[in-house]
Amino acid sequence: MFSKAKFNQLYLQSQRARRGSSLVEVMVATVILLLALTGVSNGFMVFSLQNRKSELSGDAVASARQVLDRLRLATVENLPNGGDRQICNPDNNYVCVDFNANLQQQGSVIVTYCPNVNPSYCSASEPKTRHILIDVLDNNGNGGLDVVFSTETVFSDLRDL
Repeated sequence: MFSKAKFNQLYLQSQRARRGSSLVEVMVATVILLLALTGVSNGFMVFSLQNRKSELSGDAVASARQVLDRLRLATVENLPNGGDRQICNPDNNYVCVDFNANLQQQGSVIVTYCPNVNPSYCSASEPKTRHILIDVLDNNGNGGLDVVFSTETVFSDLRDL
């Protein structure tokens, strides 16, 4: 069937095939694999950071909304005015107390009544309106706190107008 020469040729080809990959081929494949893994890990880190920022933003909005909902239950005339500030902490169920910088923590909500932005909402001629500024704080990674969400609104008592 096969001549001896043909058999020897096939045998030599099979021996070369069994030898495997050279060191250079293995190193090139390893470098390509490492480059691919670097790209994937970078993408994962960026995705994780964006996910954290999104979660933080959602938590801040929920905290501000909870404080605003509590304030809506109050009578406008009973709310402080003249630049007064209060702090509302998550571990105190967002019940607001007079502002004290020592009480600031991650997730704290700072409520400023009648900031100097538009004093006409808080004048004696408008006792049934309050301009309210809400700031939500979070840890900035350097041991301090930064404002991660801020909103402002005007409360007014429409029942007696």
